[in-house]
Amino acid sequence: MRGLVRGFPVYLVPRADGEVIVGATQEELGHDTSLTVGGLWQVLRDARELVPGVSELEVVETCVGLRPGSPDNEPLLGPTRVPGLHLAAGHFRHGVLLAPVTGEVMAEALTTGALPPYARRFSASRRTWE
Repeated sequence: MRGLVRGFPVYLVPRADGEVIVGATQEELGHDTSLTVGGLWQVLRDARELVPGVSELEVVETCVGLRPGSPDNEPLLGPTRVPGLHLAAGHFRHGVLLAPVTGEVMAEALTTGALPPYARRFSASRRTWE
């Protein structure tokens, strides 16, 4: 189940063993994987707003993960300015969803030396930041 509460996305995923996964926050904090009270409170508050019965569930585990993105929030694909170095990175939270097309793009880049036309805006050698 997915919803939007006060402008924040929240989701609940039931598991076969009866557990329910609730998530998630999104903060730009670099490589900091600290779990904050505010982040946990936001997720639990929003989940309760969406499904009031979650108030009765036991919290058995928490986790914090990183979703690496690029400085301009676009994937970095293909050859770089370093000879022999190719990237398929910076997908942020869409990496799994973009895996098939990223594989196709990288296969073409590795076999032809160039990105397909539709992927050129994501060239790893672009320089839109400093």
